[in-house]
Amino acid sequence: MKINRDLQNTILKILSNVYPNNIHREEWLPLLSVAGDKDTLVANLLYLEEHNLLTSGITRCVNDYMINLGQLRITNKGIDFLLNDGGVNAILNVSTIKYHEDTVQCFNNFIEKSNLDDNDKSKLADKLKSLPIDTIKDIAIKLIDNGLEKMPDGANWLGRVMS
Repeated sequence: MKINRDLQNTILKILSNVYPNNIHREEWLPLLSVAGDKDTLVANLLYLEEHNLLTSGITRCVNDYMINLGQLRITNKGIDFLLNDGGVNAILNVSTIKYHEDTVQCFNNFIEKSNLDDNDKSKLADKLKSLPIDTIKDIAIKLIDNGLEKMPDGANWLGRVMS
């Protein structure tokens, strides 16, 4: 198999070291020797390009490939991959779940519909009102987890609900 993780790592590291500039012949020659042959190098460059980790600068010419070193460049995704910290997207793509009165009301409805006697329902509702929002959030997550675990074929149900 021509796909080589060590070679891919070397390619990305060399390109990140020269970023934002283009690779020069001096940096390029070690890649050829690490790859062993041009076909292996081309296969790995194309593979990394398909994952948007670099721009390969490769064009196909009849039965060969031409690599334009002026176009060979690591992308932001390639840099983030090497840094292994999620990159700027880890900061920009944060999802926030807000819990508000509807969440508490949902729990109150659940309590009211339960088989508990009225005295126990009242105590449980009062306890719920006194809880901090972080505790209510934790309870909601546990309730969802437990409900999904007990639901047969839950993924199919979820798919139908979301479509």
